[in-house]
Amino acid sequence: MFTLVSRGQVDYFPRSVIEIQDELLEFKPLGLAIETAHLINYPAAFYFFVNKEKTALANALQAGLTEMIADGRFDKLFDDYFAEGLSQLNLAKREIHYLENDYFTNTALLQNKALWYKK
Repeated sequence: MFTLVSRGQVDYFPRSVIEIQDELLEFKPLGLAIETAHLINYPAAFYFFVNKEKTALANALQAGLTEMIADGRFDKLFDDYFAEGLSQLNLAKREIHYLENDYFTNTALLQNKALWYKK
């Protein structure tokens, strides 16, 4: 897709705000830029996948992440890795276009505000 944009075959394609800056550096020779006025917002999640026979590992990951979210360590870790880059994107100054994600139907996750980026 990066090559298609650089050739003018497509005008743009959306990227995650936590990945776009690294991708821009990786594809620097293509002369691409990050669009600065708009933000597409839709529910999506990152998942950990483990072998279906490793239920203890899956349970430990679930318990550990839940505990980290509850006591604030997850947000601190997230900020340690992503806050600087996100601040450079000036997300608050962009026109936000909210989309639904028909493939993300877990309403319990959608309603749990602790699980969603909120800055």
